[in-house]
Amino acid sequence: MADLSLFSYKEAIEFILLFYTFTSCCNEDDLEQIDGIKKFIELGFAEKDKVHDSIYVLSKDGEKLLHEYIKNISEEFIKYMKTKNFKVIYTETSNWFKEKFGLETDDDGEDISIFICENLHNYGYVAQKVYSKRGHFIKLERV
Repeated sequence: MADLSLFSYKEAIEFILLFYTFTSCCNEDDLEQIDGIKKFIELGFAEKDKVHDSIYVLSKDGEKLLHEYIKNISEEFIKYMKTKNFKVIYTETSNWFKEKFGLETDDDGEDISIFICENLHNYGYVAQKVYSKRGHFIKLERV
C-alpha cells in the first residue's frame, strides 16, 4: 500500500496531469515550477529518461503511488456523483475537483475531471457527456 501522506492531493493531481497527460514526462523547467516535484524525484518516484537525460519519467514505484491517488480520487468522485443521482452539470464537475482538492486554476479542475472521467471504467463506471436543453451534463453509469 502506498503512503498517500507523502504528498497533498493537490500535488498528486499536478503529478498525474504531468505524467499521464500531455507530455507524459517532467522536464528540468518543471523542477522549479511544480510544488513537490523535487521531493517526488528524490524519493525515486520519477527517474531520468534513459534516452533524454534532461527529462524525468515515472518509475514503477511512481506508477504505483499515482495509481493509488487516482483510485482514491475516483472513489471520491463516484461518492460525490452518487449524491447527485449520477448526473451533474459539466462545469460543476470541474468546479468540484478544483474545490475538493484545492487546485489553483479552473483548467486544472477541468483537466483532472476529464482524466478521471475517462478512467472510471477501471472502477466499474463509465462517464458520458449528455446534452439537453438544460445544458451539458456528465452522467455516470455502471458497467
